[in-house]
Amino acid sequence: MKKYLSLLVLSIAFFTFTSCEDDSNATIQNIDFVSFETESFNFGVDIDGANTNEFNVYTSKVTGADRTYSITVNESLSTADPASYTVPASIVVPSGSNTASFPIEIKDLNIGSDGKTLVVEFAEQDGISTGKEMILNISQICPLNDVKFSMVLDSWPEEVYWRLSDSAGNIIGTSSATPGFGGYAGMSGSIALDFCLPNDTYLFEVFDGYGDGAGAISISLADGTSLFSSDGAYGSGTSGSFTL
Repeated sequence: MKKYLSLLVLSIAFFTFTSCEDDSNATIQNIDFVSFETESFNFGVDIDGANTNEFNVYTSKVTGADRTYSITVNESLSTADPASYTVPASIVVPSGSNTASFPIEIKDLNIGSDGKTLVVEFAEQDGISTGKEMILNISQICPLNDVKFSMVLDSWPEEVYWRLSDSAGNIIGTSSATPGFGGYAGMSGSIALDFCLPNDTYLFEVFDGYGDGAGAISISLADGTSLFSSDGAYGSGTSGSFTL
């Protein structure tokens, strides 16, 4: 008798567990859930240009009809200029599928050297559960030659003047808008600048008003290739050219 009773208890427990598991699976399958493919993306934008990237969304269900999900920008969390981006108001997941893609275009408008963020999320819709927002980390990228300039300032930075010019004599960068010393007066530390340069031959010139040189100077490509360097012991001045 005890043997039959034990078998009955096990049968009831198994039935109950199986029934709960089936109910759980059915509940999960009935949830209409949609999410972006990623929660974070580094979005590079060409300097003075515009770039477009495609992003996927995924749903938990496959149905026999098209489904439309609303997309919105969380402006309170975004720092990007509203005029710089184009985000569609909605995305359609076609029937028989659980995925679709949509484009986001961003222009180089007020991005700056520190970059901006754009937070995209799904708008609230009845009966739909959504994943986390997608954060786009926006930064400027150089589509040409990404050149890095650095100069260490000594105790008399006002004595230094430098300029970088192209083959036509146009000044690309300088320590002072007006040729002359004093551009770094009162400053300390170092100077770091980025240049986005087309292929050409460039001339770098540096001068020291006291004639005893100053801090170290380095000009290189983003990959570390050296274009010009000086340890700072250049007396009244030095120069060098490089071709990109």
